[in-house]
This record gives sequence, C-alpha cells and structure tokens, in this order.
Amino acid sequence: MHPSAEPLSNHELVARIRQCETEAEAALYEKFSAKVYFTALSETHSREDAEDIRAETFLRVIQALRADKLRSAESLPSFIVGFTLNVAREH
Repeated sequence: MHPSAEPLSNHELVARIRQCETEAEAALYEKFSAKVYFTALSETHSREDAEDIRAETFLRVIQALRADKLRSAESLPSFIVGFTLNVAREH
C-alpha cells in the first residue's frame, strides 16, 4: 500500500481479505494493531503476552474473514476486539 494512499474502509478490507490479498491483511494489521495490543496488555499486564496475543488474534481474524464469518463489515472493530479478548482468556 502506498503511504499516501487513502486507508481502505472496513468494507474494502474485508472484501480484499476474503480474496486473500496480502496487502489488505497488512492494512488490517496496521489499522487495528495498536488497539489489539493495548487491549491485550490491559488484560495480561505483560508486553510479551500482549505481543503473542496480537499475533494470534490477527491469524484468527484473517482466517475467520476468509471463511466469511463476519456478517457486517461495520462490526469489524468489535469482531477484532472479541477475538482479542478470547485469545487473551485462552492465554
């Protein structure tokens, strides 16, 4: 993704990830990485665990998006937070 390009909307991100576009996966990570990390950090109080949870969360989110598990692109942020909390609880 070009640095001056407009960020993709959640709808575009979801559609492109479903088509296995790696640039869209990177854009998803860039867009939500900090939120996932700080959510995980607030749950675990460990930087190392938060990093592990972030990595696992994005793996699961991308798999779920490819499997068409998200009903509405508008709910993408809460979908990701839900995965983050589940991974943190499993950790």
